[in-house]
Amino acid sequence: MEAEEMIDRDAKLESLRTEDLLSKLDLSDVGLERARSAAETGDRLGTLSELLDYFRRKYALRSLDESAWPQTFETADKVVDHVLQWGPYEEADYGPKIDWEWDPRGDIEWVAAVCRFYWAGPLATAYEATRDERYASSFVELTSDWTSKHKLEDRQRVHPVYTYWRGYVWLDIQTGIRATNICSAFRSMVHADAFTPEFLGVLMACLYDHQVKTKLIPMNRVHNKAIFEQRGFINIAHTFSVFSET
Repeated sequence: MEAEEMIDRDAKLESLRTEDLLSKLDLSDVGLERARSAAETGDRLGTLSELLDYFRRKYALRSLDESAWPQTFETADKVVDHVLQWGPYEEADYGPKIDWEWDPRGDIEWVAAVCRFYWAGPLATAYEATRDERYASSFVELTSDWTSKHKLEDRQRVHPVYTYWRGYVWLDIQTGIRATNICSAFRSMVHADAFTPEFLGVLMACLYDHQVKTKLIPMNRVHNKAIFEQRGFINIAHTFSVFSET
C-alpha cells in the first residue's frame, strides 16, 4: 500500500516530440553503426532511415497462405474502409474521420477495444499474406491519427459518454494491450513501403510515451490488468531495444 501511495497519479506527463527521439536512443549495438553515425551528425531523418533498414533486417517477414485467412481478410478490408466491429455487435462505419471516442453500440468495451488497437492484427496478417500496401497504409493512417489525438498531456481526459471513465485511453490495461498489439503488427508492417522513416519516428515516440506512463504511473498492485500492462512494457523493451531507458 505504501508503494502505491507514493505514485503521483495526477503527475503531469508530456508526450515525447519526434524531434527529441534521438536523445532517447542507445545505438551502440552491432548492426546500428550507420544509424549511430547519422545520429552523431544530428541527422534525425537519416538516423530513422537507417533504423528502418535495421528493423527490416532484424524482423523477417513471414509468408502466409492467403486462402487460410478468409475471415481475417474480410475484417482487414473493412478496417481499410474505417468500418470496425467488435464482440457480438453489428459493424459500424466511422466515416472518413475517425472519432475514437464514439460508442456506436452502447458498450464501454467497444470503445476500449478500438483504443487497444485490436484492428491492427487483421491488417498485419493481411499484409503478410498479400504484401498489399493498402493494409499497411491503413495501419499507418490509423496509428498516426490515434497518436496525434492522444497525447500524454491529455491522459486524464474524461469520456463524453462514460463520464466516470477518467483517463480511459491511458489506463493500465488499455496501455498494455495496445503496446502489445502495436509491437506484434510492427514486425510485419515495418517492411511496407507505406512504413516511412517519418512514421517510424512517430510510432517510436508514441511507444516511448507508453513506457513513460507505465514506468511512472503503473497499476502497482496484483491484478490481471497489471499483467497486461507489464506485458506491454516488456514487449516494447524487447522489440525496440534501442530505447536507452528501457
